[in-house]
Amino acid sequence: GGVLAVPVQGLAGRCLVDGAQYNIQDVSQYEGYMPEADSVEGMELRSLMLIPFAGATGKVIGAVRMMGSEVSAFENVESHMAHTLQSICTLALGSLLVHSAEEPSPQQQPSGGDAPPPPSR
Repeated sequence: GGVLAVPVQGLAGRCLVDGAQYNIQDVSQYEGYMPEADSVEGMELRSLMLIPFAGATGKVIGAVRMMGSEVSAFENVESHMAHTLQSICTLALGSLLVHSAEEPSPQQQPSGGDAPPPPSR
């Protein structure tokens, strides 16, 4: 598997670097908000929630980004709800990575006695 390099910019980048959860009620009032890095084209972003999740080594490998078009859209999201979402994402990604590592690639698949030889190039 390859590594996808993502520029570390804006609040999402900060979340990936420091591993902290962010629940920002009004992004326009928050230092470090970068519309070009943190928002989606065509959406007026007003509130943002970022929840990092880690791989098997404990290193942050991604983040869930929830965006709201209203100020305080995630005001009532309790910390235990965010923690539960973080745990689910970590488990799901970990399971996905384990299963993808276990599946042999087509070149590794054992061929049966009746299988035709692979095409030559």
